[in-house]
Amino acid sequence: MRHSRPLTRLGAAAVTTMVVAGLAIGAGTGSAAQGDLTQTYTCPFPLIGDQNVTVGIKTTQPGTVVAGAFTPKLDITAVSDAGATATQGLRLVGAETIRGTARATSKVTAPGDQGALTVQVAADVPNQPIPAIGNALVLDAAGSAPGLRFDQPGTATVEVTDLVLEMTPLRADGTPTDLGTFVADCTPTPNQDTVLQTYTVTGTAVTPEAPAGTGGTPPLRQVYNCPFPLIGNQNVTVDIDTDLPAEIGVGAFTPQIDITAVSNAGPTATQGLRLVGAETIQGTAVATSLVRSPGNHQAVAVPTAVPNQPIPVSGDLVINAAGTAPALRFDQPGTATLSVHDLVLTMTPKRADGTDTGLGTFVADCTPVDPGQRTVLHTFTVVPAADTEAPGTPSGLTAGETTPTSVPLSWTAATDNIGVTGYDVYNGSTLATTVDGTSATVEGLDPDTEYTFTVVAKDAAGNRSAAGAPVTARTKATPDTEAPTTPANLRSTAQTENSVTLAWDASTDNVAVTGYEVHNGASSVPTTDTAATVNGLAPDTEYTFTVVAKDAAGNTSAMTAALKVRTKASQGPPTVEYGYGLTGSTKIKAADGTVALAGGIDAALNLATGAFDADLTLDPTSGRFRAFGFVPVKAKIQFVQAAKTTGTLAGGVLKSTSSVTVKLPHITVLGIPISTSPDCRTKTPASIPLESKPGFDPLAGGTLVGTYTLPALTGCGPLTGLISGATSGPGNTIEVKLSPRPQR
Repeated sequence: MRHSRPLTRLGAAAVTTMVVAGLAIGAGTGSAAQGDLTQTYTCPFPLIGDQNVTVGIKTTQPGTVVAGAFTPKLDITAVSDAGATATQGLRLVGAETIRGTARATSKVTAPGDQGALTVQVAADVPNQPIPAIGNALVLDAAGSAPGLRFDQPGTATVEVTDLVLEMTPLRADGTPTDLGTFVADCTPTPNQDTVLQTYTVTGTAVTPEAPAGTGGTPPLRQVYNCPFPLIGNQNVTVDIDTDLPAEIGVGAFTPQIDITAVSNAGPTATQGLRLVGAETIQGTAVATSLVRSPGNHQAVAVPTAVPNQPIPVSGDLVINAAGTAPALRFDQPGTATLSVHDLVLTMTPKRADGTDTGLGTFVADCTPVDPGQRTVLHTFTVVPAADTEAPGTPSGLTAGETTPTSVPLSWTAATDNIGVTGYDVYNGSTLATTVDGTSATVEGLDPDTEYTFTVVAKDAAGNRSAAGAPVTARTKATPDTEAPTTPANLRSTAQTENSVTLAWDASTDNVAVTGYEVHNGASSVPTTDTAATVNGLAPDTEYTFTVVAKDAAGNTSAMTAALKVRTKASQGPPTVEYGYGLTGSTKIKAADGTVALAGGIDAALNLATGAFDADLTLDPTSGRFRAFGFVPVKAKIQFVQAAKTTGTLAGGVLKSTSSVTVKLPHITVLGIPISTSPDCRTKTPASIPLESKPGFDPLAGGTLVGTYTLPALTGCGPLTGLISGATSGPGNTIEVKLSPRPQR
C-alpha cells in the first residue's frame, strides 16, 4: 500500500462526497438516468421572495467498478434556471453580473458495512452576466470531484440533498449592488430524486487502510520513497498542517478544511532537475485519503495541481502547497479520523522558456519508507448535539375504568426531534407519577371523587412540552369486600369419554353472585349458571373438581369440597397399524446432488377420520455433490426423526408431513475432510411434505413425492457458513416408494 499525498490538498481525506463539488452552482439532484439529474428547489431571494430553481446536473461515469479500485474523476456540469423573476429583481438593483458560492450537501452510500458519509462542498459560482429582463436567469457551471473507492461488492450511490447559495450581484463597474451579499437557504422539493450516480461494485471485498496514530493532531509528517528519473529513488518528507476543531457535534458540519503542505525531496532532486536544465516544476499529485467515522469509512483519490514553482540553484527541493477540502458531517457520536495514505506524483520539469526538458512528464508512484508511519492527520471527538427542542404536546388523553382509589389513563405518544424519554402525569397541579410509556394508573385516590389530570412529555435533555388537554374522571364508590358463600352439594350429573357435567346449589352474596369457576387441577371453566360441562378430558380417567363463587367486586368464596369423577372408557373407532419399507431419493438443489434413501415407516391409521401418525426411520447414507457447480463434495448423511410423521388418507390421496433433523458428520471436498463434527446438522428440523397420486392403497403401498426447504446448518466447524450456503435452501425434491411389510 502506498501513502498519502503530501503536496496540495490533503483535503482529499475529507472529500468522500466532493462528488458534488461542481454542483454547488445549483441545487439538488435527480436520477432520471445514470449521471443525469434534475432537481427543483425553493430559494428565498431578496426583494422577490421565494423562487423555484431548477438544476440539471450531468456527469459521465461507468456503471460498474471493481471493489478496491477508484472511479474516474467526476467531471460535472450544472445548469441552474432561477426563472425570469430572478432576472427582473437583480436588474432592478442595477446588477449586471452575479457571482458567489454554493454549499451543497452530498451523500455517498457504499455497499456493506462501509456505510455512508455526508459532506458540505463549497464551490465558486464564477462571475456571469445577468440576461435582459424577460429572460430566465440561467447560470452554467462546471466542476470536478475526486474518484471514489468502494471496498465491498454491491450497489453504491452518490446523492445530492440540500443547497445553500451565498450570492453577490455586481454592477457594471464590478462593485456590489445595494443588496450586498445575500444567503439563500434553499428547500428541496419533497420526494424528488436525489441520486446522481449509481455504481454496481463487483469483485472481491478489500480491507481498507488502518489509520495509524489515533488521537494525533496536525501537523503530520510522512516520509516516502519516490522513484525519480536519472537520480533514482529519493526520500521525500511531507509536512501537512490544518486547523480543525478537536470536537464537533453530531449532525454539525466542520469548517471548510484548509490545508498547507511542505514537501522536501532533498538536494539530489534539485541537482537532477538542474542537470536537465529545469528552472521550474509543475504537475499533479494524486493522494488516497481516508475518512473514518463511527459507522463508516470512505476513501477518495484526489488529483490536485502542483502549481509551477521555481527550482532552487542548489540545496533541498522544497515545494509549498495549499488546498481546501469540503466540510464533513458526522451523524454518530464517537471518534472520527482524517488519514493520508497512498501518493502518486505526475510531474513536468520546465526550462526557463517554459518548454519541457528532456525528461518530459514522469510519474512517481511513492512508497512509505516506514510502513508503520503515522497516517492520521486529524482526530475529531464527535459529541452528541445539544438538544433544545421540546417534545410535541401529548394528545388524546382518556381515562379508563376507575376503581375507588385509582384512575387508569392513556394518551397518544408525543413526538420529538431526538426522542421522548418519558411523561409526567399531573393530578391538578400535583405530580402524580412519571412513566416511560403512553399509559399510567394514578393510585391513592379517594372513593367517589372527581379528579382532573394532564400529561407533559419530556426528553433526555430535560426539555418539556406544554401540558396536553385535561381529562376529568370520578373514582368509584367504596368497594364490595364481602365474598359469596361457598357453593353447596357439588355433584356430577353426566359423564362421557371426554367430558364431565357438574351441578351445585347456588351461592348467596351481600350484593350479587356474578358467576362461578369450576377448577380441574390448574385449569378452570367459568360459568354464570349452577352447572357446567368440562370438556377435553381423557377416557377412563379420574378427575378432581372444585367450584368457587365470585361477585362483581372480584370477591371469591371458599372452594367446595373436592369431587372425584371418572370419565367413561373409550368407545372410539378402531385403529389399523401398517408397516412399510421405504426406498427412494432426494435431490438437494443447492448442492446439485442426489441422495439415495432407505428405511421404514410404521403408521397407525384412524379409520374414522383418516388421520394417522407414524414413526419414520431412515438409514444413514451418503451423497456426492457439486459445490459452486464444479467442486466435488462427498458427505455422510444421517436422518433423525424430530417428531412423529402426521397426515391423512382421504379420497384415495395420502398426504403426510415429516419432521427430520439432517446431520452431516463427515464432509470432504476434493477428498479432503473439511468437517468431521458429529454436531454438524440443520439448525431446525426440515419439514418434508409428501403426497401420493389418487388411488393410494394402504395395503399395496405406493409412491409419494414432495418439495421442501433444507434449513441452514450449524456446528460444522469454521466452514459452517460455506457448507450451509452450498447445501441449504428451498426447491429440494424427494420421491419415495412405500412397500408393505407384515402388519404389526
